[in-house]
Amino acid sequence: GGFWGALPLGGGARAPGGCGAMRMAGTGTSGMSRKEKQRLKKAEKQAAREARKGFKEAADTLVDDLMDEVESSSRNVGEIERCISSLGELQRSQPEGAELKALPGDWKLAYTDSADTINAFGTGLGALPGTSIKEMFLSFNDKGQVEVNEVCRVLGPFPNLRNKLEGTWKLQGRRAGFTADGVAEEGLVVRYEQMTDGRDKLTTGKTGFKVRDVITDCVFANDELLVMTVGGGANQLVFEREDDMAKELTKLLGQKIGEGGKVEEEAPPSTLIENIAQVATGAKSPWDAIFKK
Repeated sequence: GGFWGALPLGGGARAPGGCGAMRMAGTGTSGMSRKEKQRLKKAEKQAAREARKGFKEAADTLVDDLMDEVESSSRNVGEIERCISSLGELQRSQPEGAELKALPGDWKLAYTDSADTINAFGTGLGALPGTSIKEMFLSFNDKGQVEVNEVCRVLGPFPNLRNKLEGTWKLQGRRAGFTADGVAEEGLVVRYEQMTDGRDKLTTGKTGFKVRDVITDCVFANDELLVMTVGGGANQLVFEREDDMAKELTKLLGQKIGEGGKVEEEAPPSTLIENIAQVATGAKSPWDAIFKK
């Protein structure tokens, strides 16, 4: 398993049948009796419930189809693109801000179309000779803060390293489907303001870190899956919800967690023989496809 695909996502107006269409049913009630108005309200509520149920069922099916392909040993990139495109169309039929409500929390990268996409979104250190990104975690909170944790694999007898980016996230502008508390399909801006590298050295804007913005499109988000694009929609990132990021990170970094959740110790650096043995087993990682392609 690994990460690959590429698809220009279509923008434009929301699909018919969204909340706007639902609100239209409530017009023209003048002259109705109280009972007629009550019946109309009940019908509208029932239609809204059925629409929500239909959206959830369609989304669940597409998410399952997408993750089946992502986790398959022989991926069908065309099917992945179809699922992502369909999820985008489905999301556009929903009220603005629906994606935004699902963002807070921790996410683990499950798929991307290329290593270049990862490097464009993160630190870019995976592009260095002898270095690759083993895993990536993305975290949002509801206070507008964002954190990206990259676990890097360095060629040779070295342990995995972590690079951590920290900053803010916000909505860009108030047009093209934006509201005061929501975002349609585009305009989620991630600003990186500081980085802690694999040596645990913190660099800020005042000490040499280059503060930068990454403009992303939030194509789809629910409790399970987050689909984003960068580069104007051409480059895809699919994240799945991560319920225990701290545990995953400590395991990847060869650390142990003691009482009170504190890191007890770090595993000794892997030896060259162990590295060769790991390669020989053909152990799979979501990142393998990128660097073998």
